[in-house]
Amino acid sequence: MTSAHIIVYIVMPVFFIALITVTGRLEKRLVWQYGDLGTQPPYPDVAGYAEQWTNQALQCGFILLGWAPDPRTPNYRQNYALLVSPERDCFVVVCSGNIFTLKSQGVTIHTPTQNGKVYYTTANQNGAQIDLLGHWMGQLTVVNTFQALLQNHRDLLRDKGAMVQLFGEGHEVEEFKRLRAERCETMARRGLITFMDGMETSWHFTLWGALRHAVLNYTIGIVRGMTRGRVFRCV
Repeated sequence: MTSAHIIVYIVMPVFFIALITVTGRLEKRLVWQYGDLGTQPPYPDVAGYAEQWTNQALQCGFILLGWAPDPRTPNYRQNYALLVSPERDCFVVVCSGNIFTLKSQGVTIHTPTQNGKVYYTTANQNGAQIDLLGHWMGQLTVVNTFQALLQNHRDLLRDKGAMVQLFGEGHEVEEFKRLRAERCETMARRGLITFMDGMETSWHFTLWGALRHAVLNYTIGIVRGMTRGRVFRCV
């Protein structure tokens, strides 16, 4: 094995896994990362990403519940559009903005099931966060339209034989918030995360949770990126 091989196959993976582990330990994450809903994006959408995907979702019959900012201002200047399908089986989050100076964009469709799982489909690699519990099962599908993303999501639900749990009309945001809170509470009980405040609104990974998160997200993310989501389709 040459020095170049050692760097590529050993040194770089170890470096990035260590970096992700440290970030997971230090980064403050929110149980609910969406601020108060409004009728317009809180920040200018210069790239037009959020507007494009939101309009496509509306054309598919989805209902816009509102626009929310990220509460972690001023470093997180992100617009979130929250939408629900007319059947109340899909909850959509469209994100566009900046984290510090880094561009952040993504669109994800979520569907809860009657057995406690949540299946989600995302069009962007940074939206594919591996759930250490195995309760939130996600697929990365690289597409350019919301209609294609939705079709891939419904194909996933069909292939998994998912028994869908519908969102209650008028309570979609509260129920999605509860799903996120329950996931965090379970991770805390398993020793994967620690809450950072008495109200249990923010958290960070424990050392064990951060290491598992780093290894899984790095390895699966690399393979998914190289295969455009065809390998490790739903994990």
